[in-house]
Amino acid sequence: SGYTLNIVPLDDQNIALFVIDVSGHGVPSALLSVSLSRMLSGNDPSSVLKEPSDEPPGYRIVSPSEVACTLSKRFADDDTEQYFTIIYGVLNTVTSELRFVGAGHPGPILLRAGQAAEFIDATGVPIGLLPGEAIDDYHEISLQLGQGDRIYFYSDGVPETADDTNDLFDIDGIISVLDEERNGTLDETIASLLENLESWRNNSPVTDDISVLGLELT
Repeated sequence: SGYTLNIVPLDDQNIALFVIDVSGHGVPSALLSVSLSRMLSGNDPSSVLKEPSDEPPGYRIVSPSEVACTLSKRFADDDTEQYFTIIYGVLNTVTSELRFVGAGHPGPILLRAGQAAEFIDATGVPIGLLPGEAIDDYHEISLQLGQGDRIYFYSDGVPETADDTNDLFDIDGIISVLDEERNGTLDETIASLLENLESWRNNSPVTDDISVLGLELT
């Protein structure tokens, strides 16, 4: 499958971040990943992240739930029968508010300074599975982050990593590693998570891509 992840500056106060998993393999999957990268860029003409506005500063940052709805409607009547999952968020660097939405993608792990790591459920239908008239609003989640708080977006290949007896690493495995390694830097916690996944696999074949996107408020 095709994975895409990125951090996109929207303006001097807002940053977008996302992880996408495109169904299927080969050229169609790769082409859809490229198309989505353009639609989720800050400056491409096909971008769905900002739209013109008569109010200063002349544009409006589209909310995560609106982005998900726009993508759903755009791909609702697509004849390729491709679909994708996404977790998409916008962080306001002034207010430290993170708003995000999930569409068929595993929810993030929140690690607040001095607290246990927790899974944030972000349910929603994958993009491209519903006809246009069936699309409802995607539920948007808002988190107020504080100094030292971390949040991790990741592909489903992380919790679905299986060992040689086909037991999954699962969400609990992610939480356990991030809790245990919380005193390390953000990069160190991600590296440790990847090392633990490798150990868990124990020479069983890699069946899915593994992507982790971490963010820390400093």
